[in-house]
Amino acid sequence: MSCGAPGEVRVNGLRLRTHAWPSPGRPRALLLHSLAAHGHWWDWAAPPLAERFDVLALDFRAPGIWTYAFDHAVFLHPPVDPWPFLPRIGCPALVVHGEASTIMDAETCGRVAAAIPHGRAVTLPGAHHHLIIEEPERFSRIVADWHRAIIGA
Repeated sequence: MSCGAPGEVRVNGLRLRTHAWPSPGRPRALLLHSLAAHGHWWDWAAPPLAERFDVLALDFRAPGIWTYAFDHAVFLHPPVDPWPFLPRIGCPALVVHGEASTIMDAETCGRVAAAIPHGRAVTLPGAHHHLIIEEPERFSRIVADWHRAIIGA
């Protein structure tokens, strides 16, 4: 496991923490998580991805408010409805779910991917919800295979 280099991105007054596994000159892979996870969840999957990509993981925790463990404080704010935002994603996107996840099923994964103009859904057989920690090598291979398929290389 290798922790990414800490950093931050500021956009429209919003400050987001980042973790980077830089590989200049390679295509950028932007890694996103949801809800109570944090950017260090990518520490297992990002190093193999950095063999092919310039990797940047966003950490959606509010700086100084949430902790690195599963943080129930994330549920204190009103939930954000992602559906209006998904059609505005302009780049190819891969939505991956673990076959044995009890949190995101295949149907929901497919709906999310279908809402993104260039989205694709993929199932990681046998994996549970925390597939980037449970199966980082298999997850990284799925991402690399998807990338090869969309760019033809």
